[in-house]
Formats: sequence, structure tokens, C-alpha cells
Amino acid sequence: MMKCFKAPRALLASVVAAGLLATVPAVTLGQAAQSGVAAANKAVQDAQAGVNTAKAQLQRIKDRVAAGFKGNENWTRVQDELKKSKAGMDASKAVALKALYARPDYKALKASREAVDQKYHAALGTRGNDEEIRRLGQQFTEQGLTLKKMESDALELDPKYAEAKARYAEAERQWKELQTEVDAAAKNDPEYATAQQAITTAEEQLKTARESLASVRKSEGEARAAASKAKAEESKSKSSPGN
Repeated sequence: MMKCFKAPRALLASVVAAGLLATVPAVTLGQAAQSGVAAANKAVQDAQAGVNTAKAQLQRIKDRVAAGFKGNENWTRVQDELKKSKAGMDASKAVALKALYARPDYKALKASREAVDQKYHAALGTRGNDEEIRRLGQQFTEQGLTLKKMESDALELDPKYAEAKARYAEAERQWKELQTEVDAAAKNDPEYATAQQAITTAEEQLKTARESLASVRKSEGEARAAASKAKAEESKSKSSPGN
């Protein structure tokens, strides 16, 4: 696969070395460069597909091992608690923010920001004063940050949201512990080591393919620059007196 996209680079290098760029049609150079880049791109895509396939195989092993845990009473309890606590946290958040959105100071600031936004786009549309556009843009950004801070403060000071958030954090901690147990058990699977090595190999191939693509693109740029320079020098030579 590597030979497929190194050939055009070698061709361009030999043309440069021979000093023949001025006599080689631009379309020929362009086709060679495009062919090299296309082949290198294809190599990257194939390598990425290999990484995805290897990771999918490892995930299938983990899923198979996890299936043995799912009938466990503790697994079911923690999973249910994770869902319920997440729903409770989201509900508490919605209630706290609804109260904030009804506050006069929040509503006034939001309305002001919307007005600033309209002025900003109006100034852009009429190509207004650059300083005014910059000022409006900065004001819009600062007001947005203030609104975000008001929201985070409202959540932080709400006791029901704090309680729900802590409950969810604990459920998430227990769930992660179960996932750690699954990972540990998966490593004892006879196919795990092979799948993990396949990922390592595939990622190395992807890295090599990306480096090759970058190299081909660099060579293409250098060849085009050299061809352009040679053409300019040829034109200059023909236009000189006595030619």
C-alpha cells in the first residue's frame, strides 16, 4: 500500500532534479500529485477503518463479559439509581432555572443583550464604524458571560439541586466502579490480549499513513512551487532582449 502513493513523489523529485519542470505540462504534474494525494488519503481511510474494527472487537469482548454482570442484583440496583438520580437532577435544575428566568434582573439583562445583538448585526449590515462594531461585540459577549454566571450561581445556591446533584454523583461513582470490575474481568478473557494488540497495531498503521499523507502533500506543494518558478524564469528568459 505504501508504494502506491510514494511513486508520484519520486516522479516529481526526479523531474525537479533533472531541471525539466519548465518543459513538463502542468496538467501532468497536477495529475501525478493528485494521484499521490488520493492514494495517501485512501491509505489513511483504510487505516482508520482498521482502528475502528479493532476497537469494535474489543468492545464486543467487554460486552460479552458485562452480560455476566447484568443479572447481578447490585448491577441492576446501581443502574436504576443512576437513571433515577439523573432524572431527579435534571428536574431540579429545570425548576431552579425557571425561577431565575422569572427574575426582573435576569429578564432585563437578557432583553438588553438581545438589543445589543440587533444593533451589532445592523452595524455589520451597513458596514458601520469598526470601533462601534467591536464595542457592541464585546458588550454582547460580556452580557452572555454574566447570564451564564447568574445561572450557575442560581444552581449552586439551590439546596434541592445540590442534593440531587450529590445523589447523581454517588450513583455515577458506583457505576464507574462496576465498569472497572467489568474491565478487570475482560482482561482475563483469552481473546482480550489479541484484541488489544490489534488496536495497538492498527493505531501505529494509522499514524504512519497520516505521516505519509503529510509528506505527499508537502512534496506536492514543493513540486508546484518549483514548476511555477521554472515557468516564470522561462518566460523572463524569452522576453529578454536578444531572445
